[in-house]
This record gives sequence, C-alpha cells and structure tokens, in this order.
Amino acid sequence: HLNGRGGEAPPPWFKPEVFTQPDFDADAYIADLRRNVPLETLSSELEAHLGALKLKLVEVINEDYADFVPLSTQLVNVDGAVARMQKPLAELREKLGGVAQSVAEELAAVDGGLQRRSAAGQLRATLELMQDAAHVMSKVEKLLDEVEAMSAGTVDLDSRVRLYERVSSEVARLQFYAARGVGIPFVEQLQPRMQAARSALQTRLGEGFSSALEARSATAVGPVLNAYAAIGDSGGAEEVLRRDVVKPLVAEALRSAKGSGPRIGSNALAQALTAVAEAAEKQLGELLATVAAPSSGLHAFDFLGGCLLPEVDEAVAATLPGSFSPGVPAAFLGNYRAAVQFLERLEAAHVKSGAQLAAFRGAPATQRFLRRWNLSVYFSLRFQDIAATLDTAASVEGLPRID
Repeated sequence: HLNGRGGEAPPPWFKPEVFTQPDFDADAYIADLRRNVPLETLSSELEAHLGALKLKLVEVINEDYADFVPLSTQLVNVDGAVARMQKPLAELREKLGGVAQSVAEELAAVDGGLQRRSAAGQLRATLELMQDAAHVMSKVEKLLDEVEAMSAGTVDLDSRVRLYERVSSEVARLQFYAARGVGIPFVEQLQPRMQAARSALQTRLGEGFSSALEARSATAVGPVLNAYAAIGDSGGAEEVLRRDVVKPLVAEALRSAKGSGPRIGSNALAQALTAVAEAAEKQLGELLATVAAPSSGLHAFDFLGGCLLPEVDEAVAATLPGSFSPGVPAAFLGNYRAAVQFLERLEAAHVKSGAQLAAFRGAPATQRFLRRWNLSVYFSLRFQDIAATLDTAASVEGLPRID
C-alpha cells in the first residue's frame, strides 16, 4: 500500500483504489465518508496518500532515469513544427470556408427555385380551377336552357329526369369548385350564378319528382333521387314526398278515424295509425325499399324519420290532441300502445339494417313523437287510483286505520 506513515497500513475505511475508478466522484466520496469519519482524519489520510504518491513518482523516475534524460532532447524545435503545420491548416480552412459558402449559396438558390416552383404550381392550380369553374358554369347554364325547352315541349318523363340527373352531376362539380375556390375573387363572382343554377335545378327536380310519384314510375324516381343526392339536397326530396303523398295519406287516415265518431272512442288513434301504416306500405313501400337497399346509394334519404313520422306527429296533435292526454289513464295506455305498435310496424316493414334502425330511432321526429306521451304523469295517476282503491278496501268496518 502507498502511504506516508513509514509502512503503516491505512485504516480499513480508506480505499485508495476507488480514486482510479471511471465513475469516481470526489463530492460523493467525501459526503459518504464524513458520516462516519471526521473531516480532519479524512484530510490527514488524503495528505498521507498524496505524500506516498509523490514518493512513488520519484521511485519511478529513478528506475527509468536513462529514458527520461534524452526525452528533453527529442522535443527540440516543437514550436517550429507547429508553425509549419499552421500554414497548410490555415489554407485548408480558408478553402473549406469558401466551399461551404459556395454550397450555402447553391442551397439558397435551389430553395428559392423550389419556392418559385411551388408558387407557380399554386398559381397554375388556381388558374385551372378558375377555368374549370367557368367552363362548368357555362355548361350548366346551357343544360338548364335545354331543360327549360324540354319542359315546354312534350318530352316524356323518363327523358326529362335523365337530363335532370346529368345537370345535377355538373352542379355538384360547381359546388366542389365553389368549396375549393373560397377566397378566389373570380370564383366568388360566380357564386350568384351558381346559386341561381342550383335553385333552378331544385325547382325542376321538385316538378320531376312530383310527376314521378304521381305516375308511380320507378324508372323516373331513381334518376330524380340520384340527382337530389348528387347536389346534397335530400331535404328537398323529403319535402316533395311529404307534400304530395304523405300529407294527403295521413289526412285521409285521420279523417276517416275522426269521422267514425264516438263508436271508436279510445280506438280512434289506433285505427288511424293502422290506416297510415297500411297506406304507407301500399303507396310508399316500393320507394322505401329502393332507398333502403344496401346498393342503392340513396341512404342520405330518411323518408320515414324525415317525412312520414313528422307528418303523423303534427297531424295527430292537430286532429286528435286528446290522444296524448293522460287524464283518462285507460285510453292513454291504449293510445300509447297503438303508437309503439305503429313504430314497430314501420321498422319491421321498411328498416333493413341495424344502421337504419338506429338512425330511425334516433331521428328528431321519432324522439319528439315519443316525448308527447307523458308516462310519468300516467304512472302517477295510476298509482293514485291504486292507492285510493287500497285505502277504500282498508277502511271497511273492523279494520284499524293506520295513519
């Protein structure tokens, strides 16, 4: 062991070999030892170890003295060698700096070229968008002129609705260009013409759909619905169907039920809803089946939840408002059951998939129709009747009353 005590071994806690470990940390070493060893003692041991190291260094120099002596003669003219190396290194540094500057300039030029190319590409895309929008706008207006001329003549319904379908595809393209061209002045200037074209097409589609429904022509209904779907106006088709078919259908069913008078009593609503369901299956069954078909591409239309049920809800509220009143619990229960059976019959007859079922049950019209039945008030009245009956039975002579 190296020590400065004339051969005396260091204490057990002092381990000089830890000084040569790669992860040696002087602060951590001292902090660890000072918990058990006074700093004065630790300082003394370190000084003794330092003295031992110096003695060992002298011994090593004395052992290899023959090698240490000529070492100084071998280091002659080191400064000159360093000076000779500095010049080529400086020249190399200067050349590398020039190359780096040239590369930076080339990169800046390439980056500028890419930016100009990107800007030119954007300008070209904008120009193409403007050209396409103007071309399609002119095409739509010419097609609408053909539609007007055809409507004034005696062209058959199927030919007219096929032309409507063709126009709708072009109007859909216009809508796409309008969405892409937000902020482009030229496209925004076309907006009034686009809106006028869409409005004119919607008018003709309404007329065509109404004629197709009146003629019960499946070959004409399909193209009209495709046209409505192309321009994203499912609500327009639902409005026409409700006005031309559903409203008269529901009105006739409720008129018949209401005209039956007191003989029907609480069954008036049940008979009316049954009549509506039967008429819907007869007059709308084919249309609803076409729309519900998985491959129809017409799933945007909700003729049940967006057309039939809203009309039934409003018509019943206007014609048979007492049907929703829980004042007569027995009649209310019969009406509520009739309403639920009506919804279940519509689902069974016209809903073909789980997604359609979820959409129908979650439709605002369905929720609104069910909310008209105030079940909490009904159960409250029923409970009062039951409680009154029980109270009367418990009040007979001989039975004690519990307050």
